Amino acid sequence: MEPPHNKFEEKNLNGWIKIYRSIEKHWIFEDSLYFKAWCIILMEVNHRDKKIAIGKRLFECKRGQAIFSLESWRELLGKEWSKQKIRTFFKLLQKDSMIHLENLRKTTRLTVINYNAYQDIQHSSNIEATLKQHSSNIEATTTKEVNNVKNKRSTPPTPPKGERVSRSASLSSKQFLEHCWSCFDDLGQDRMFSALKENLSEFFEMRKGIKKPIKTLVSVKRFVNKLAEDSNLDIKIAAGMLDQSTANEYQGIFPIKEMFGTVTSNHIFSPKHGDVCPYNKKTIIRVWESGTFKTIDGAVFNRDQKKDAWYQEKDGEKIYGQPE
Repeated sequence: MEPPHNKFEEKNLNGWIKIYRSIEKHWIFEDSLYFKAWCIILMEVNHRDKKIAIGKRLFECKRGQAIFSLESWRELLGKEWSKQKIRTFFKLLQKDSMIHLENLRKTTRLTVINYNAYQDIQHSSNIEATLKQHSSNIEATTTKEVNNVKNKRSTPPTPPKGERVSRSASLSSKQFLEHCWSCFDDLGQDRMFSALKENLSEFFEMRKGIKKPIKTLVSVKRFVNKLAEDSNLDIKIAAGMLDQSTANEYQGIFPIKEMFGTVTSNHIFSPKHGDVCPYNKKTIIRVWESGTFKTIDGAVFNRDQKKDAWYQEKDGEKIYGQPE
């Protein structure tokens, strides 16, 4: 017989956990990897209080809690998960009041909030009797509680806060940015997210303004992947794509095509979205009411009313443009 792949495969796998059907309306259900990880968390936390010895220290681990290091969670969750990705996922769960984390020396205590609402059948004192009645081949000392969801027709307890999110509800700006950060992190592009945070926020608010809010984690993931692919991970191009959509109230994001045409050779011209800037030969992707405009390479031009000319600010100095 081959040895187990890792220490976690030697566990007793008897028993069930309860999953409410309403989880289909929750953001975690939108991503199969997140949903699987959440189920693993529910299976790994204790169903009753106990003490755990780690090294020379003894820790209290209560019902609904688990004490594992990030490395242990990585082994549990699988090869798709890095330590950084686990940190990101745990942060999302904390923000949605689904778990609480407590840093201990060399390990972490994870608590599932409202665990009883997930897993109570009637009362803990009669769980073993219920198991014996419904399944003679499952030991009463099983490490996980069992529940046959199909033979329960009564109204279940109110699900925890995190499970009551409707499909029709849109993400908040904070949730949108957190999900964007998670997706960029998966691509190894934390720096790109930091540089685009303001552009992403403006795009999100524009979508809300045109009554086309972003609703799901899947939508965010597709959005970030398309932005990364079409921009070839170029921050300036990605910013231009976002600004182009925001300025024109586009629901999606699209590659920006350089458009060459005849431009005036005068110092002053009327900038319009899509025109070519005469100073750097780049496409104009945004024009503000003040007349200030921005080109695809990130350059911003302001108008000097007194000199009747356009200029850029660099290191606190005004550099006036000349048509190329």
